Formats: sequence, structure tokens, C-alpha cells
Amino acid sequence: MVYCSAVNCHNGSGSGRSFHAFPNVKDKKELREKWLVAMRRQGDRPGSVWQPSTWAKLCSDHFLPEDFVMPPDFCASINYKLNVKPQLKDGAVPSRFTHSGIQEKKQRRGALEKRRRR
Repeated sequence: MVYCSAVNCHNGSGSGRSFHAFPNVKDKKELREKWLVAMRRQGDRPGSVWQPSTWAKLCSDHFLPEDFVMPPDFCASINYKLNVKPQLKDGAVPSRFTHSGIQEKKQRRGALEKRRRR
């Protein structure tokens, strides 16, 4: 199951949204930095910036309609025929976040940790 990495966003696969991987460190370092600055998510240590894992994704709720090659609503309307998924334009930066006082994403507990707590 895929979950959105944004703070205070609880969207997961099956929510009807598309999910987009963070830009590659090697190829698009500047764009990746813009995504991280826009997110304002803190890292594990105070004052540090969170670094996404290889599998971290952001959901389509954090992008404007003009950030997509085809708007998500249009893709959803033709998806059943063509299996079209929303694709971000080159250089698109997420801009729709609810930055509240809490800047940390709760870590999901793994199965092993859940067993230890019992």
C-alpha cells in the first residue's frame, strides 16, 4: 500500500489519487530540493530536513491542475478506456500543503514492533 509522505495527509492507494515519486537525486537534484522545501517536513533530528526514501511519494492533492500534462479529473474520466494515469509536467513543484503547528509525519509501526509491544 502506498501512502502520501506529506505532513497531515492521510491519502493512500485506493483513495482515487495518483502518487508521484520524488525527483531523482542524481538527475534532478535542484527540483528535489524544491520539493523538500515546499513540504516543510522536519527530519529525525531537530533542525534537519526530512529526506525521502526510494519509495516515498506525494499524492496528487499537493499539485495544482496546471502541474499535470493532463488534469487528473480528465484522466479519471477516460481511465476506464485507456488506463491513463496523471503525469506531472517536467519541473512541477508541489504547492498545496496544510502547514500547521505539527511538522512531523508519524512513522507507521512495523509488524515486528507491534508484536514487541504486546
